[in-house]
Amino acid sequence: MTATTTATTRSESDVYDRQIRLWGAEAQAKMSQAKVLYINITGVSSEILKNLVLAGIRPSICDVRKVGENESFLKQTPSFFWAPFLDEDSDNGGGKRLKRDADTTIAQLVQPSIEELNPLLGDCELVTNPISELTEELLKSYSVIVASHVLPSEIMALKAKLQPATKLLWVDSFGMHSSCWMDFGECHTYRPEQGKELLDPITLTPNIPVSQMYDIPLHLAVNRFHKQTPPPSLVKHKTLLAYVDHIQQWPKNLDTEDFVKYIRETWLPATSPDLLENPLFQPEALKELAMQGTAELIPVCSVLGGMVGNEIIKAVSGKGAPANNTVLFDGTTCKGWYFLLQEKKK
Repeated sequence: MTATTTATTRSESDVYDRQIRLWGAEAQAKMSQAKVLYINITGVSSEILKNLVLAGIRPSICDVRKVGENESFLKQTPSFFWAPFLDEDSDNGGGKRLKRDADTTIAQLVQPSIEELNPLLGDCELVTNPISELTEELLKSYSVIVASHVLPSEIMALKAKLQPATKLLWVDSFGMHSSCWMDFGECHTYRPEQGKELLDPITLTPNIPVSQMYDIPLHLAVNRFHKQTPPPSLVKHKTLLAYVDHIQQWPKNLDTEDFVKYIRETWLPATSPDLLENPLFQPEALKELAMQGTAELIPVCSVLGGMVGNEIIKAVSGKGAPANNTVLFDGTTCKGWYFLLQEKKK
């Protein structure tokens, strides 16, 4: 063993000492061998990325969006990865301006901050292909894929290219709510759902692919605790995704009038007409969702990022059974959920 190798090993042991004590050297070794591909860096995916990089899981970034075309998004979205590149603009009333060329991609913007976060992981790989051009050969080198601000059609096409063991997470944050859909594949044993008295565990259904999860009408995505609709955070996420699918882009700002009209007059009558009188789908509630739909808040992103990062670590390290199959956080009640999104048996 060379001096360099010995120094590196000692350094890794020092950095990951508490983790090794918690879940063992074998689990830490599995994490060190894993690679996560992040498609589009957002406030909430930044938090997941931070937690996993600090834990020793190597990242790759696929975000070809240009800084010049997304400056408003970067200024409004909380992420310490691009915070160093925002500067006070004295010519604009003390607002923020980006200290980067307009043609710089967001992946290039965040790369230095990611590498500084955990130097033991070396260079942070950048994937320059857009999501539509990611090949099966490229994708099979990743253990986990975390996607944010992507279209439902893009997620379905991506899922079709993945190996059975590749774990796919679809995560977004919107105002006081955040939601993550997890497709970890059939190779995992999922922890049982706990009953009201924590005494009546229910055996969970095997893995439900993300394509099936997305197709479940909201009025059928219920259980014994949520008898009318799923938790509000999941309802809001699915509603936003339906509109994103309709306009075929992730909007920088939502057209409130068009959003309400499409949801109430087209999408909901076609999928879950019984929910037209539900409080979550009344015009004022939908207007509020439209106004908050593109905003990300630091505390909301941080909480969900911690919850999701924990599930990924379980799945990658083999220490503990991950949840199946959504992780939700409602900032209005400060309540988090692990919710099994499956169609109610008729």
